[in-house]
This record gives sequence, structure tokens and C-alpha cells, in this order.
Amino acid sequence: MYSNLNIQNHQGSFEFLEQLIDNFDKLFNLTQEGIVVLDEDNKILNLNRSAKHIFGFSYGYYIGKSFLDFVPISELKKTNLFLGYTVLEPYEITLKKQNNQLFEATVSSQILKSHGKIYRFVTVVDLSELKSLERAVCYQSKLASLGEMLKTLVTKSKQPLNDISTNITKIQLQKQFGKLTDEFFDKTCKNIIEKLDIFSHTIKTIDSFTSYSKATKFNLKKELTQCIKPYQKLLFDDDIELIIDINYDITLNQYRHTITQVVITILQYIHHIFHSVNIEYKVIFLFAKIENKLLTISIKDNTGGIENHILEKIFSKDFSHQCFISKNSLCLYDIYKIVYDSMEGSIEAINTYFEYAEKEYKGTKFTIVLPLY
Repeated sequence: MYSNLNIQNHQGSFEFLEQLIDNFDKLFNLTQEGIVVLDEDNKILNLNRSAKHIFGFSYGYYIGKSFLDFVPISELKKTNLFLGYTVLEPYEITLKKQNNQLFEATVSSQILKSHGKIYRFVTVVDLSELKSLERAVCYQSKLASLGEMLKTLVTKSKQPLNDISTNITKIQLQKQFGKLTDEFFDKTCKNIIEKLDIFSHTIKTIDSFTSYSKATKFNLKKELTQCIKPYQKLLFDDDIELIIDINYDITLNQYRHTITQVVITILQYIHHIFHSVNIEYKVIFLFAKIENKLLTISIKDNTGGIENHILEKIFSKDFSHQCFISKNSLCLYDIYKIVYDSMEGSIEAINTYFEYAEKEYKGTKFTIVLPLY
């Protein structure tokens, strides 16, 4: 009698255990997250249906494979470090499918021990669709900003054309009345050439925004020096010294004309500020360096700085358009949008104190930080 009860109890236990395993298997495959079970050597022991779909595994392909086989070389060091943690909070990583296609994912993991053995449960969430949607939204935002910037550029490009037309008319009238002198002719032609340089640069800027092949290799110092040339004479005429400190070995491969347009706009703003201050010695410093795959461009002046309540809104749309009267270029709000939306970088302006030629000065420092890919 007792033997029969024991057999029945054992049978009940087996049935319960089988049902428990079956329920666990259903739950294991029910989750939308990919779940990968690893041994202590990070070999794949099992994975659920979602994980097979995420990695594109064919039947049995994953057996005996290391989880690290599906991690790109660039991510191996970080992944090895994280796999050493008992509990790993979710973090973003790039993984590989069976066909070596890369995809972005969020990964987390937990170590469990059973019968003296260590198992790691890794959860994987495919972010491909989410990232695609994010990029689409970002692209739409950039298009809206691009339209606004192009509208500004096209409007302001009319000014140098008007100036050129006016100068040509002056020459024609002087010649018509027999009053055209060599001095007036040379001075007017020089002015026309300067306006053409500005217009040419504006056209290049528009082209850099609309061109699909934005990546153009160029030397930063050479490009900036060449593009700043028309403006450097204007600075010189107002007794403003421009000191450029950029190594010749800085070669870039992105946003050629956009970078120069941002720098020139800041120089024009500083030039505008110098007109409102009474300083005997006027100087602007232009620095650039590359560190940790970031390009940092700093532009510093000795204008005496900007009042804090103005500094806080210097890149705002209304303030920039009202306070920076520039007929031929963008305003600070425009370049703020360019740096953040088109170049995915950052720009800030702060007041600073510095020493130069054994004298202490106060001025404004603009810092642009751009990622290099």
C-alpha cells in the first residue's frame, strides 16, 4: 500500500516537474527580448526564439559558438569587461548576425549558479527599427533647419550682388561724364573683387549644405587661411590682429565649407563688437586641436567680454538677428543650428581672462567641438 503511494507521489512529482519545465520553456520563448544562456566560458548553451530571430541563426548554427563570435572586434574589449560582472545593467552595443550584418542592441545579463556550475543569462533587444526611426526624425529636423539656413543665405547673398551692381553703375556714370580717374577705377574694382569673394564663399556654403558628397579631404589651416583672407584685410584696416595657431598636420574629411563658414561668422561678430569698444590693442586668437576623435576650435578676443545677461541668449534666434547686423553672412543663431543639427557638435561662448605679451586681457571665447568619424 505504502509502495503504491510512493509510486503515485513520484509520478505526481515527475508530472509536476514536466509541467514546470514546459511552462518555463513557453515563458522562455514568449518574451520579445532575445535570451541567450551561456556557460562560464561564454559558450552558447541555449537561446529563445526571439534571440534566434534577432541573430538570424539557422537551426543548430549557434551550438558550441562563443557569444563573443557575434561581437565586432571594436566592441570585444568592452564586452569582455562587462561579461565579468555578476549583474550587468542594460547598455548599448553593436552585435553581429549570422551573416555578419551589424546591428545596434541593448544588452543586459545576470549570473546564476546551479549545482556548482555558473550560467549567464544575457538579454538582447534589437534597436535597429528604433534607431532607424530616430535617424528619420533627426533627418527631418535637419531638413527643416537646412531650409531655414538656405533661406537666410540666399537672402543675404543678394547684398554683395547689389553692391557690385552699384559699383559698376558708378564707373559707368563717371565715364559718361568724363570724370573717371584711374584712382576711382582701381578702388571701385578692388571693392567689386572683395564683394565677389564674399559672394563666392556664400555660394560654396550653400553648395556644402546641398551636396550629397559632404566628405572632402582638406587641410584645416590652409582652408581657413584661404577663406579668411578677404576678411583679414577688413580686420587689418581696423587695427585688429588675427593670430592663427593651427598645426599643419590637421587634415579633415568632413564639412569643408561649413567649418569655415562657422569660423568666419564668429570672426565677423567679434569684428562688429570691436567697433563698439575703445581698446588700443585689438587681437583675435584662432586655435584648433584634435583630441579623442574630437576637433576643438577656439576663437578668443580681448573685447572686454560680454555682459552675462547677453551671453545667456547670444545664440538665440531673436537676439542674433537683432544684435548682429551682417549683410553678407549668417548670424550666430544660424551657425548654432549648423553645429548642432548638421555637424552634430556643440558650440558655446564664455567670458575669459588671459595673458598675452605680459599683459592681462578680458574677452570672449567661442569653443566649437565637432566629432570626427
